[in-house]
Amino acid sequence: MKHRRITRKRRSLAVAAMFGLVLGALSMAASAGAAEASPHETISQLNAGPSVLSSPGVISKSSKKWAGYIATGGKSPFTYVQAEFRVAAVNCRVTPHLSVASQWVGLDGWNSGTVESHTVEQIGVDSDCGRPGNSTNAPHYFAWREMFPDPLQEIEPVNAGDTIVVSVYQIPAGSPGDALDYVLTLQDLTKSGVPKSYLEPCPIVCKDASAEVISEGYNEGKSKGPADFGRESFSDIALGEYGDLIGNFATTSWTNIDVVQKQKAVDAVPTPLSDGGTAFSVVWHSDK
Repeated sequence: MKHRRITRKRRSLAVAAMFGLVLGALSMAASAGAAEASPHETISQLNAGPSVLSSPGVISKSSKKWAGYIATGGKSPFTYVQAEFRVAAVNCRVTPHLSVASQWVGLDGWNSGTVESHTVEQIGVDSDCGRPGNSTNAPHYFAWREMFPDPLQEIEPVNAGDTIVVSVYQIPAGSPGDALDYVLTLQDLTKSGVPKSYLEPCPIVCKDASAEVISEGYNEGKSKGPADFGRESFSDIALGEYGDLIGNFATTSWTNIDVVQKQKAVDAVPTPLSDGGTAFSVVWHSDK
C-alpha cells in the first residue's frame, strides 16, 4: 500500500509538470542535425544466455551494455515508467580509466528496430571515472536526459548518494498521426526536491514498445567498461499505460519480462525482483 501512495503522488507531480509544460511554462525544441553515436545508445545485438535468475516468468538475456529489467508485450503501449535510486558512488581507484556507470529509466530501445530507426526516451544520471579534463581518479557525477538518436543533454551536477526520482511519460496525441511528445522528469530529493521536467518531441518514430529500468556501462571506443559502482539499487518502480494500467515488473499483463546482465566477463548482474516487482539491485563484477 505504501508503494501505491508514493506512486500516485509522483504521478500527480508528473501530471502537474506536464500541464505546466503544455501551457508554456517550458518549451523545448528538437535538436537539429545528425547525432553522433551516443554513450547511452540502445543494444545493437542480443544473445540468448543461460538463466541467471530463477524469478518466475522472467526471461534471461545478455547484453553488451545494459543490466536490469525490461517489460514488453501486452495489449497497450508503455507510456509511463518511473524509479527511485541513489546516485552510485564509483571507486575510480579500481577503474582508473574512462569508464561509465549510468542509472536510468526509459521507454523503447529494446528490439525497437535498426540503429538508424530505433529510439529511446530516457533520463537518468552518470557516475563516471576518467572523464577528459578530470584526474583519472576523480569521479564525475551528473544528471542527463536523452531522446536517442538525438544527442544526450546534461541537466545538472549531482552528488554520490543523492536520492533521485526519474520518470518518462508520453503525452497522448491530440489526433491520429500527430507526433508524440514526452515529459522527462528528474527530482533530486536530497537537494531542493523540486522536479525538473522537459518536454521533448519524438525524434523519429517512437513505438512505446518497452519500458526499462537499467544500469548501463560499456566496453567500446575509449570507455573501458563500467566504472566500479559496487551495488546500485532501484525501488518504487512503476510502469505501464499512464492513463489506465500502472504496474511493475511483476504485473502479468505484460507478455515478457527480460532480465539482462552485461556479458563479456559478466560485468554486472541484476538481483531477483523484490517488493512485489517494484525493486531490484545491480551488482558490479568487472570492467573487462
